[in-house]
Amino acid sequence: MVTFTGALRAVEKLLRHEPDDASVGLHTVVRFDPALQRRLLAQHDALNARFSEAVARVGNDGASACQAIRECATQLHRLRRTEAVWLYPVIAAGIDNDAAARRQFMQLRIALLSNVRVLLRGFDELWRAIKDGSATQEDAGQVATALAVFLRRCASEIYPLYDVIGTLHPQRAA
Repeated sequence: MVTFTGALRAVEKLLRHEPDDASVGLHTVVRFDPALQRRLLAQHDALNARFSEAVARVGNDGASACQAIRECATQLHRLRRTEAVWLYPVIAAGIDNDAAARRQFMQLRIALLSNVRVLLRGFDELWRAIKDGSATQEDAGQVATALAVFLRRCASEIYPLYDVIGTLHPQRAA
């Protein structure tokens, strides 16, 4: 049974436009959200902070370092899901009529996917090294570099593109 309070909360949620990834379906309308870039960058910051905590535990507490590395991989997957659901459809809709822009965007997405694969592989290899007791600061440094490359590409190439398209086509839906 639908109550007035429940309906009011649902309307307020729609007006606040706070996307809930769990409620996304095939026919969900995705529109430009000026706060999305800020939320994505906050997720990047949280991922960086969690990774720093994991690296700090490598020599002292291998079990919690392993758990923290797994949590970093999970956070990265959540971040990528948010991008896939809320960011990329808006960009794709904004460049739909420009074949050259679509081609460049696909190349950028492929390069970013490659960066993510390197990062996930790095998390996995670091996790294994911690489990084996053979993890070094060099291992952690390589993953930190991959994480920095991923953040830099998102923050300097993908997220600004989203903002430009959102500014040009604020009502564009995907």
